[in-house]
Amino acid sequence: MRFTIAVLLIASALPAKAENTIPTDADDKCAISEATFRTWLKDPDDAASGIRPPNPYKSFGSECAFYQWGAQMFLWLTSPEGGGMVLNGDGFFNVVHDAKGSEKIAKVKVVRNSARTPSTRTPSVFAIRGKKSDEKLPPAAFRGGVEQAGGGGVLLNQSGSLTYYGMHVNDTYVAFRNGFIDGRFVFEDGGEKGNEKGQYGKTYQFPTRRHDVDRVVGFGQRIGLIKGDPRDSILAGTVELKTSWVALDSVDAHDFLTITAQVPKFDKVSETEWLADGVETKTLAMVGMHIAAPVQGHPELIWISYEHLANSPMGSYVYNRKSGGTATHPYDSSGDWTFAQPNTPWPDPDKNKDQRITPNASVKKAGKKAGKKAGNIFGAKTKTGSRKPIAPQNVVQFNPWGLAADSEKDLTNNTDLVALNASVIDLLKQTGDVRQNYYQLGGVWTLNGVMPTYPTRDVAAGGVNLANSTMETFHQFGAQTPEKDFTAQNCLDCHSVAGASPKKPSDNYGVAVSHIFQGMRPFYPKAKAE
Repeated sequence: MRFTIAVLLIASALPAKAENTIPTDADDKCAISEATFRTWLKDPDDAASGIRPPNPYKSFGSECAFYQWGAQMFLWLTSPEGGGMVLNGDGFFNVVHDAKGSEKIAKVKVVRNSARTPSTRTPSVFAIRGKKSDEKLPPAAFRGGVEQAGGGGVLLNQSGSLTYYGMHVNDTYVAFRNGFIDGRFVFEDGGEKGNEKGQYGKTYQFPTRRHDVDRVVGFGQRIGLIKGDPRDSILAGTVELKTSWVALDSVDAHDFLTITAQVPKFDKVSETEWLADGVETKTLAMVGMHIAAPVQGHPELIWISYEHLANSPMGSYVYNRKSGGTATHPYDSSGDWTFAQPNTPWPDPDKNKDQRITPNASVKKAGKKAGKKAGNIFGAKTKTGSRKPIAPQNVVQFNPWGLAADSEKDLTNNTDLVALNASVIDLLKQTGDVRQNYYQLGGVWTLNGVMPTYPTRDVAAGGVNLANSTMETFHQFGAQTPEKDFTAQNCLDCHSVAGASPKKPSDNYGVAVSHIFQGMRPFYPKAKAE
């Protein structure tokens, strides 16, 4: 009898217009078997019980172990809950910018997802790619979200929809932040070292040991933050998510995970300028997700990334075949993609700088010079000083599986991810689960769990060129717009600690790998105000 799981959504019977295909002949050492998949269920004998978070309190002895952890995390986060998904259920919070924030400090607050039914659920609050929101922006305009790699560059899909971004953290993360502010939890090198604060050289980190997370969750329960069964909160640990979305009516609706959200609204006054005009509520389709959470021995957080198969064509890559030898999967851009035109040629930025993947439009950041233009979208400037029309850009996945294209030395990494994705997609196809349309493009972490400092060339492990085409669109290694004194190679180049910084010791804290943790306001669900 074929294995069945709870169906999240039924995928369309029609094939997608274009999508990346995952080879099924890879060496399957990292594949997920049906028996292993059953262990991911909360009740192995009940297909409707749902996926549980993976166990982070074990040895991660291979790259495959990190990727399998990421696959289970994605399926847990996108599992059905209360008419929605886990990531917008009661155990998660939306992260939005505080009006007291600034361009220099990302002051943010968390808002609990409320109501368990779609008809009464409070919409999430997302934003377009751009600079951080603060009190200088027009009221109710450009609300929520966190700056994406690439600064103010705006991404549109080929149907003309803006791409929107959400930030989410779970209840364990919020409880840890509260306790950190109160001086309750100061973890160093994975264990508690006392309550000293502000000492130069301390690396106060996200907790990675079970008994430390137990304490955080217990504290969250006592203040009424963590409700109900705490097992998911303990297994998940401190989770931070970034998600990307486009308007549902701009894609094949049956093939996507969906959400209802408040997003910025714009008045398209011309082809080169769109005026910020408050917010509107839209149904959105998920096109990408970053997952960041610690596991045993890795307080720097494991960064796992997911994309929709129809986003953009992947570059060619090499992998090991199960039958022996290697195979090359070619670049194929035929068909209609969400973020690329049919037959988009492979860019070659080394030979032609104009082939860099650059934004056709950007949002005006707040500031004295911006004035009333803050939050508006403008077409990119040309060499003559005029502006381009606000329009989609052709996007490709420049470094498939998080590595350089056609890199034979990375065969094991590529093969593990190809086999893992092929096996999970096959299991999901058995019930028509819509998540069969998403794939894990890779992950990145550090050797021996050391805290990353820029540049991370010598300590990064896994997909050392990892970039999500919907998030790091304009910062994909090898295809990016260069910036003075900075070239991003992977997530850790931005999500790192300062290193030697005696003037501001908190820049050396391990929690500084998160861009929102130290600027996040506490959330007290009971007596204290937010």
